[in-house]
Amino acid sequence: MSTDNPKYTIAVCNYNMEETLEESLRSMLDQVDERFEVLVIDDGSTDSSQEILEELSEEYDKLRWMEDSNEYLNATRKTANKKALGDYILPQLDADDRYEDVIEDFVNIFHQIESKIDGDFYLQGQSIEIGSKDLILEYNFRELSYGGDRDFWRRAHGDDKIILIDEVY
Repeated sequence: MSTDNPKYTIAVCNYNMEETLEESLRSMLDQVDERFEVLVIDDGSTDSSQEILEELSEEYDKLRWMEDSNEYLNATRKTANKKALGDYILPQLDADDRYEDVIEDFVNIFHQIESKIDGDFYLQGQSIEIGSKDLILEYNFRELSYGGDRDFWRRAHGDDKIILIDEVY
C-alpha cells in the first residue's frame, strides 16, 4: 500500500468471481489516486480469484486483499467495513461490475453535499454509495443470511441518515 492512511476505502467482496474480478478491479484502480485504497475481502474462493488478487496487488499499491471465512455476503461486507483504513467507505462495489469514471465524481458530489449539511449522512446512488466509516460502522451489516443491504438502508433511513440521488455524469 503506497499510503498508510488512505482517505477513502473502496470495499469489494468477492467469492468465485474469476471471470469478472480483474476487469472490475482494474476499472476501479485505474481511476483513483493515492487517496484511495481498494480493499477486497475474498470469502474463501475456490476458483483462481486469489491468484488474480495476488497478481493485481503486486501491480497496484492501492490494492489490499484478505481472505475471510466463507460465511455469507453480509458477514463479508461487515468485515470489509471493519477492515477499511479510509475515513470514508464506498461499500458494495461489486466484483462483477465495471465502474467507468464515476468514483471521484461521486466522491466530489458527496463532499459538496457534506459542506451544506450539518451532520453525518450516507449517500446512495444507483450503483455507488459512500459514507463516513463511523456512520457505516454504526449501521454495519447484521448477522442475516440475506437482505443485509436493505436492512442497513432501512435502519439508516429510519434515522434520516440516507440521501438518495440519481447520479448522472
